Amino acid sequence: SSEIGHIAVSDLQIDAMQLWTHGSTKYRARLLDLDPWATDVLTRRAAHLRQHHPNSAERQVLCTGADGSDANKQARVGMTVREVLKSAGLSNDSSIRPSSLTAYAAAQEFAHSGSILAAAKTIGSTSLDSTARMIGLDWSSAQVSES
Repeated sequence: SSEIGHIAVSDLQIDAMQLWTHGSTKYRARLLDLDPWATDVLTRRAAHLRQHHPNSAERQVLCTGADGSDANKQARVGMTVREVLKSAGLSNDSSIRPSSLTAYAAAQEFAHSGSILAAAKTIGSTSLDSTARMIGLDWSSAQVSES
């Protein structure tokens, strides 16, 4: 969630269905492919920001209007994700946290490709070990755990 607070309208490439993420101390900058649903949602958000901030829309952060330090932005994104999880009825499950979104993306890529490297690239991770732990992959036996 630390990098989400830096993604601006100008990082959205609607025609290509892609989004540039700037990375963070733990994740590499990368260009993400978006599915049609994500493209639609982010396009609507960008249109809203352009309407309400016509002189500065391209610099507006897509997820939250939080200003301040990286820590402030990360905290605001975390609170926003928690609000969404609560609205979805998922807040009572202690295993679901804002970081679960990153884990889900990595697990989906691993399930699709069978490649821990592809999963790490998807989330911008610089560590195959961290990515494997995140998705419950046991390197020693190459089995995915039920956690």
